[in-house]
Amino acid sequence: MYIPPTTLAVNGLTELAFGVLTGWVYGATKATPETIRSLGVRAPDRIRQWHLELMMQGAFTVACNLAVPNAPRLVTTALAVGAWSSPSAFLPLAFKPELEDSSAFRAATVAANLATTVGYVGMVVTAYKRHRAHHEAAIGT
Repeated sequence: MYIPPTTLAVNGLTELAFGVLTGWVYGATKATPETIRSLGVRAPDRIRQWHLELMMQGAFTVACNLAVPNAPRLVTTALAVGAWSSPSAFLPLAFKPELEDSSAFRAATVAANLATTVGYVGMVVTAYKRHRAHHEAAIGT
């Protein structure tokens, strides 16, 4: 029986693939640094962070989706939003490193990290509750 991938799985796989594609951008920072600088990139290491975070968050999202199927919508939505927004914070810093000192930027990164935290911690709590319920049912308590 075919079971279509969930929205969270597609989201994670898309992010993983996008992260892989950004590897070309990161490669350009090493192969043609002068061209990258001419495009306004002042902190090329932030491109590397962006690239790696996108891949990791995408893979972690897929793993969570497989480990905890049908997690609550609040959890999956928070994870999907946080997994994209948290890595995306690195890209503007490649062009304007001083943004890190901006209160608006800090507020945005706090919001992104809050979403990521709600998503991942929510996955753990959901998994724990399901595991415990299954264990208790198996031993008859």
